[in-house]
Amino acid sequence: MFVNLKTAHFKDRRAWVVNRFSGGRSIFLPMVPLMIVEIALRWLFPGFQTFVTDWANVFHYWLLFVFGFLLFSDDRFRQAIAVNKRLALWIGVPVSVGYCLIIPLSESAFRGFTDNPSAGYLADHPETIGYYILMMVLKVVGEWCWLIMFLGYTRQYLSTADGKVIRYLSNIALPFYILHQTIVLIIGFYVVQTTFPIVVKYLIINLTAFPLIFLACAMAGTNRMTRFIFGMK
Repeated sequence: MFVNLKTAHFKDRRAWVVNRFSGGRSIFLPMVPLMIVEIALRWLFPGFQTFVTDWANVFHYWLLFVFGFLLFSDDRFRQAIAVNKRLALWIGVPVSVGYCLIIPLSESAFRGFTDNPSAGYLADHPETIGYYILMMVLKVVGEWCWLIMFLGYTRQYLSTADGKVIRYLSNIALPFYILHQTIVLIIGFYVVQTTFPIVVKYLIINLTAFPLIFLACAMAGTNRMTRFIFGMK
């Protein structure tokens, strides 16, 4: 799909997308299809991460993947990100705080619907629908704003960082992403069963997982076969 999008056949369509979404505050408009996906699918697929029973995450992250390709396909998008990074930060912080605050407030409403998943319950408790829509909107707005903020500020400050460090981290980005969950889950499986305070568990998992993930990435880069498998240059 991306190869086709780069061809001359789609040149005019790409130009329309760039012109439509790179000016002013239009860089925030991609939040809308993400909201639609979340509101329409999240209640049906609440988070079991598979390709068979989790179409909410599949469509959500597929859209983010496509948006990421488009954002870096034209310098005007990168300029729009740079211009709007501060606004994204100012929006992202209160929205994320609001999202965290509303979760405990909505638990009783969601628990009631889980115990009685019927149209009658929703008719008698319309606040459940309101909580659900509000949570999905806050989630997407916060997510997109943090992405714009991080992309904007990392481009500003990391572009002058040590080139060797950036090239190394860029090269291991994909294997780091592929390997991190497996390593974190293996460590966490044993750590969460201990009686340590939750903060101690968190620190143990992080301080143990990070060096092991970097070690695994280093091992993945030792020969051509594993480099190919993990998408390393």
